[in-house]
Amino acid sequence: MPATATIVCSTERLYAYDNANTFACGFNITISSDDPKATAPKLVRPWTWDGFHQVRLFVDDGANGAFLDQDLFPLTWHKTAVSKKRGEPGYKALIDQLEELTKNADFTLVPPSSGQPETVPLHADAPSKLKWPAFLADLSLRPAPIPHVLNLSFFLRIPKSPNARLVALAPIIPANVVNNQEISPKSPFALNLGGNVVDWPYEFSDYVILARTQIMDVMNGPTSSSAFFDLQRLMVKPGTQPAAGTTSGSNFYEDWRASLESNLSVGLDYSTLLEDSVSDLDPKKGDLTKYLQVAIAAVRDTVGIGL
Repeated sequence: MPATATIVCSTERLYAYDNANTFACGFNITISSDDPKATAPKLVRPWTWDGFHQVRLFVDDGANGAFLDQDLFPLTWHKTAVSKKRGEPGYKALIDQLEELTKNADFTLVPPSSGQPETVPLHADAPSKLKWPAFLADLSLRPAPIPHVLNLSFFLRIPKSPNARLVALAPIIPANVVNNQEISPKSPFALNLGGNVVDWPYEFSDYVILARTQIMDVMNGPTSSSAFFDLQRLMVKPGTQPAAGTTSGSNFYEDWRASLESNLSVGLDYSTLLEDSVSDLDPKKGDLTKYLQVAIAAVRDTVGIGL
């Protein structure tokens, strides 16, 4: 059996940012390899993907569907492109640490069991090797702009079409990653969007590269931010349950009110660590406003996908 590398894409519709011509969405990635010695080393290190800027979309319109290559939405942080921040000293140090962690990592995906969530070790001092796909997935949810700088979290706009219903996406791998060639998902290719997840193979023959991507419903669901909240009670509204055998309904069909306290505590714990880190600093020498901005971002980003 040839080696297989899998790019897992977790997608989310960002209804509040739709406009007249486009659907807004965000997605995070993590990557696995069942034989890291056979697959390109850069493939499991997204921060090395220089020039990554496009995804391939399949838009299900109820007929033949359409394939489309779409640019990612360019992101900046304090007027600096996030891609340029990888050269800053702090991010260089972070990337050096991540590279060190790859030396004792398990790059394989945890096989699904009963469909229930599984607990895997994330830390390098865990009894077994660091579970790389789970580690990257966790890292993709850190406060902005960390996951965006590391090429783990992205935003894009999908052109609206009258009959668009379901959308699948897969990254177009830039040329510097594997064999100095840009690698794209197969197109045309028969994609069955009847479930919640679809495997989309790439045009590559040395070994298998797959995008395992979460399908987005762009036809149904909220159309503005007010649809998520009951402004009378200041409570989050429950999502709309998908109809049997379909993916229709709100992508937020999960009562995340039940997890709001834990998510908030994560943000507050992070803020506490930030406060501890500056407790011994001289305010006259340090710009504490920057730490305040990071603390606010820590709380903000526990709610969603990076906004």
